[in-house]
Amino acid sequence: MIKLFATMLFFSISVLIVSCANDQEAQIDYALKAASELMEEKSFIDYDPSQLFEYYCGVCHGPTGNADGFNTFNLDPKPLSFQDTLFINNNDSISILGVISDGGDGEKISKMMPPYRRTLTKKERERLTGFILSLSHNGE
Repeated sequence: MIKLFATMLFFSISVLIVSCANDQEAQIDYALKAASELMEEKSFIDYDPSQLFEYYCGVCHGPTGNADGFNTFNLDPKPLSFQDTLFINNNDSISILGVISDGGDGEKISKMMPPYRRTLTKKERERLTGFILSLSHNGE
């Protein structure tokens, strides 16, 4: 009888532990999904691309993209000016998107520029690319 009781108790506790674990997993899944949806809601996609540029690029490339950001003096090589027509003539939206996504090192330009593939969504990077092209006043 004690053996049966111990077996039943062990079985009951096991069921309780498994159901709690499943509930925790479900709660974690729900929380992650809710956080992901909230991040999408609060995404920079809703912002003007100039705000994206100011936040992520302006420190080095300057507020107007003229390579005169407050951190420029720390950088070697110096950041590119997006108002330089030579830059725009030698770069299309695909190459600019590649640099934004993979960073300067990924595109063999400069190790100083970080990649934003994991920071910005593809849509945000595409909007930023369009804004950078517009800075030359010769946008595509």
